[in-house]
Amino acid sequence: MLSRAIKDKVEQKYGSTVRYPVECDALAEDISKATGRSISSSTIKRLWGFIEGASAARSYTLDTVAEYCGHSCFDDLIESFNPEKKEQKSNLVKVQASEIGSNQVIVIGFGGDQSVQLQRDRKTTFRVISGNHPKLKEQQRISFNSVEVGYPMFIRCHDIDSGSLTLGSISGVTSLLVRNIGTKQ
Repeated sequence: MLSRAIKDKVEQKYGSTVRYPVECDALAEDISKATGRSISSSTIKRLWGFIEGASAARSYTLDTVAEYCGHSCFDDLIESFNPEKKEQKSNLVKVQASEIGSNQVIVIGFGGDQSVQLQRDRKTTFRVISGNHPKLKEQQRISFNSVEVGYPMFIRCHDIDSGSLTLGSISGVTSLLVRNIGTKQ
């Protein structure tokens, strides 16, 4: 049986609460149609606890549910409930460098667990204050015009000979967060 949090996420996507076994037929059909993966109504009934079955759901089933909810796999779906990850998420889609104040930090996430935190160093440059992106080092000075979720980030480096770099060329920027200095990240 799925946890209440996962059921809520599925039902939110479905647009209706599943309160009775008969409603599992339509949900199974909607999941199959949305994902292109076959899932039966009896499987949904087991996941919702209407009927007893095997003690653990198959990976295929869990991944199908996760895909229906917009995640790449079940592990990704579970990770979306991690409170540390939730704090890093933001509704920001695009930020102009000129909008970031000297008392703020911009946290930029890339595919995988790569991220970087930048603080305005001078009027047109930022300093890397922390992060784990392989192309950037702490205290490195960079500049950029804007950064947008879903797109690569183009920067100019001031401390090294490489001149310009592209970050997130495969995944693009995956998250943006601007916070005031001194607040929890």
